[in-house]
Amino acid sequence: MKVYFKVSSLLILLALSLANVGLWTFVNRPMQERPWSGVFRGLSYSPFHGDQDPQAGAVASYAEIDEDLRFLQDKTTTIRTYSALDGIEQVPRIAAKYGLRVVAGAWIDNYLDKNEREIQSLIWIANHNSNIDRVLVGNETLLRADVTPEQMLEYVRRVKEKVRVPVSTAEPWHVWLKNPGLAKEVDYIAVHILPYWEGQPLDHSMDFILEKYDLLAQAYPNKHIVITEVGWPSDGRMKKGSVPSLKNQALFLRQFLNMANSHRLDYSLMEAFDQPWKRHMEGSVGSYWGIYDNNRNLKIAMAGPVVAVPHWPYLAAASTLLALIPMAWFLGSAGRMRAGGRIFYATIIQAVATTGVWAFHIATDQYLTQSEIVTWCALGFGLVLLMTILLAEAFELSESFWLRLARRPEPVAADPST
Repeated sequence: MKVYFKVSSLLILLALSLANVGLWTFVNRPMQERPWSGVFRGLSYSPFHGDQDPQAGAVASYAEIDEDLRFLQDKTTTIRTYSALDGIEQVPRIAAKYGLRVVAGAWIDNYLDKNEREIQSLIWIANHNSNIDRVLVGNETLLRADVTPEQMLEYVRRVKEKVRVPVSTAEPWHVWLKNPGLAKEVDYIAVHILPYWEGQPLDHSMDFILEKYDLLAQAYPNKHIVITEVGWPSDGRMKKGSVPSLKNQALFLRQFLNMANSHRLDYSLMEAFDQPWKRHMEGSVGSYWGIYDNNRNLKIAMAGPVVAVPHWPYLAAASTLLALIPMAWFLGSAGRMRAGGRIFYATIIQAVATTGVWAFHIATDQYLTQSEIVTWCALGFGLVLLMTILLAEAFELSESFWLRLARRPEPVAADPST
């Protein structure tokens, strides 16, 4: 019996460890997708790092822009900017050093005095940098209703009078369809087609993009169309059928880039680098549109199998090893417990370890503010307490159902002769 217990416990330990690794393997089973290689046609670019927030007064430095554009010089032919102030006006001059073309933008909102400064800076940039291909007067300004269509028309006309490059403004597809007068005035249609914000599932996203592109092409057959924002976030909240994740971002980008090549689409991907400060504008998802993370590391693979969590083997190993010692101690000291109880409680131990590792991965894989770090620490403490209670209650349950009770000795009959 003693030898059987040792062998059975070892089998339980081995089976649960393999089951845990198998679960990680199943969740991260590879998906095949057509690879993509080459140079991006265009990338949207904001030069801010970490928690630098232009809305809070952050100014892009020459050194950081120079480092970014040196990094991007062999990855894209064109970059798109969103403002002509706050240090971003340096971008075209620095981009020229690295052979990059620029689509220069001016940020237009409901601060009319600032709009004037943006426009004057945009005009100066366009007229003093030979690597400017196009300019954009505003970004989703009509979508936000920051100015009226008439005001936007006036801005566009003023810039067109002063520059020699094509002029437009960037808006989602439906805003263009609602404003044919604006479409008539601009030199090209700069459209944002973002299936995520429309709640489209990933497997319908390519059809969705082509459908909206074709609508604009039919409405404005004499206008060149540039998709100035297209992409998929790697993290954040779900929006109807749209699920943000690293896997979905990789699948989307490979599919779109191959489709763009075959259909000869002019585009600027959203976006070069993750921008954590955008959480204040778009919620948590705003931080995760970058092809490269905030530290300028590539987030996704453009070739080979696509998996949900690329470094999952390390997480699988960590969760297995974390459960190994407590499971071994329990199984070694549970000699009076039937096999069902040992399997049940050892499974609970492994589940707790895996849940803890997954929660740690989620928390450390995000861009967190100080208040969010405090919140995660509080949640982590609560999770530890919850798991402790779960382990205690599960142990009592195991003893109640599966503990072998010691057999009481038979009472000895009294000798009648005494």
